[in-house]
Amino acid sequence: MRSEPWFEQTRERGLAPASTQRKLAILRAPGAAPKSDQPSSLPSAISPARGARRWPGEIGFLVHYDVPPACLAIATEKARELGVTADRVLIAKGLVSETHFYRCLARHLRVGFVEGDIALAANVNYRAAIRAGVTPLARGHGADLLAAPRGRAIIALIAAARQTNRVKNLAITTPTHLSNLARAAARVEIANAASLTLQTLDASLCARDGMTKPQLLALTAAACLAAFFAPLAPVETATICTALASFVFLAILWLRLSICAASLAAAAPQASPLADADLPLYSLVVALHREARIVPQLLAAIEALAYPRTKLDVKFVLEDGDDATLAALRRAPPYSEIIIVPAGLPRTKPRALNAALPLVRGELVAVYDAEDIPDPQQLRRAAARFAVAPSRLACLQARLAIDNTGDGWLAHGLMAQTPEGRSHVTLA
Repeated sequence: MRSEPWFEQTRERGLAPASTQRKLAILRAPGAAPKSDQPSSLPSAISPARGARRWPGEIGFLVHYDVPPACLAIATEKARELGVTADRVLIAKGLVSETHFYRCLARHLRVGFVEGDIALAANVNYRAAIRAGVTPLARGHGADLLAAPRGRAIIALIAAARQTNRVKNLAITTPTHLSNLARAAARVEIANAASLTLQTLDASLCARDGMTKPQLLALTAAACLAAFFAPLAPVETATICTALASFVFLAILWLRLSICAASLAAAAPQASPLADADLPLYSLVVALHREARIVPQLLAAIEALAYPRTKLDVKFVLEDGDDATLAALRRAPPYSEIIIVPAGLPRTKPRALNAALPLVRGELVAVYDAEDIPDPQQLRRAAARFAVAPSRLACLQARLAIDNTGDGWLAHGLMAQTPEGRSHVTLA
């Protein structure tokens, strides 16, 4: 009997104590689906419905709850075409809301549905809980586990309920709400990790503490020497200072010339477009801070991407207290998630990305700014390029075009510094 991957992840990562793991075992997928004439230990609502077998197991139960068969048919056909599970299509395309889907699942299993605050067990690994879609609850809630299953895990749950009637200690919620609860319980851990992880891994790469003592001593010594010799030999001192500053200019010039030389190398062969079924899950991370005004443009740009919605995992990352931007994102698409970064310092984009990146589900990740309007084909082209690229290729940078050069000298100057303004020299 092979257990489902989401349960195995839970067990291996130490998400739950041993006593809870025994209860998790009910979620293991059976070796074969039970036949329709097998006796059911649960009420008839759990039993296969007439006509339900024509739909994938992860959505078939919805025939009991007034979901139009046309929606189920669209989800089934699209899932087969894209190579994904039908529940992802149903929710990502907005055919059924996430809340309605999981409320129906809870009713079908005859267990509680959680949409408010509820206490999780202590010391839960929030990353593992979100990834697995299940977490242990604190005592006193009438259930031991809170689950937000996806895909085959839904089938495993329904089969377990039909066979054993042992899901009564389980409560259901949406993946979004489970993520919110897990992150809220771990907000101190998340805040510290977002601010301090780089410094912990390699302090030499982190500017959090400013200059190192040797750097500070060298700069102080140079300033003292310049101040001492300037009155005595002003021309010579100015000449030496100018020569030292020239080294910085030459280093920047060398970098630009190296980029130009690299652009003259033989171009990489054009990658063939991938079929929809072969496209990877793509995570888009967008950090925003007080940018409610530009959110409609951002949402329109994401909707314009020529990429299957079921293979997009969009994370909008906001700072705690940014209520205006949060309100503007209420109309975000169903395949997106809003992540609130716990309060802490420094309040910067890198820190926001640090908080969000552990939560992405995609094989590939794209980072956008709020004002970006990516080419609709950008993700498809990047996915095709990565599919044929050597393993040493870790990042692609798209050509940047400043489209508001008429707004003033600053925007015009920025345009001159971009690859678009430098004769289309592309960085990658």
